[in-house]
Amino acid sequence: MMEDLLTARVGDIIATLRQVNRQHALVLEIDPETEIPAVRGLFSLSEIGLRLGLNISPSRQPTTYAELEKAGVAL
Repeated sequence: MMEDLLTARVGDIIATLRQVNRQHALVLEIDPETEIPAVRGLFSLSEIGLRLGLNISPSRQPTTYAELEKAGVAL
């Protein structure tokens, strides 16, 4: 749900993508009146890694707290 994303941290997004073994996640919002989905964004592990200066892949072991802390990611 969009409400969950409003409070999500980068570490949460990385962990979720790894948990489901995915590189990307499409962000949809469902209109409560029409129930029609609208695309709101896309999460990409490679883009997150690029912006944080980290090498993040879905198959790699979980990123350590130290790596995320070094990059300044809110956990």
